[in-house]
Amino acid sequence: MQPNTQDAFEQLVSANTDIAVSMHAMYMLRRLRSLGILAEYIQKDGEFSHLRVPASDGARLEIRPQSLRTNDIVTTQPMMQWNEFPAPLCEYLKKAGKPTGYYRYNAQFELIVDDYDPEYPDRQTLASEDGPCDLANFPYAASDFQQFIFGAIFHIKEETGFEVYPSFRRSRVAL
Repeated sequence: MQPNTQDAFEQLVSANTDIAVSMHAMYMLRRLRSLGILAEYIQKDGEFSHLRVPASDGARLEIRPQSLRTNDIVTTQPMMQWNEFPAPLCEYLKKAGKPTGYYRYNAQFELIVDDYDPEYPDRQTLASEDGPCDLANFPYAASDFQQFIFGAIFHIKEETGFEVYPSFRRSRVAL
């Protein structure tokens, strides 16, 4: 889907990155839910903080916008960025009525595991009674949304050996 090209809209979004970050997070939340993945939009102090995806075995994925530090100034990067194709290709695609670019998804993924059970304190767990364990924290980017989500999950498995299974909604169709 091609972004809105109205000048006023582009100026508003570029002037206020909080709006862009929040807008892109809501879009990603909708895409996660359309895949059947249960996800939540988390706010802190009235502003978007992260997307939370509950998973199996007391784990949860948190998807945050990346921050860029330049000369002690921290800027939050939008989780989606529109990239135009080269000019000759854009002209051809416009004539054909096709999108002239693509979105690139980019975020900071964090895997938090809270599998400690006070009823069984001797059981081997990753978390402790002091709190959950931050098992993985890494940036991930892709130009396809499904590759973005499932590629990050695969990356967690490859790097940590911990298998993450996001919680999915139940099918509306009785089997």
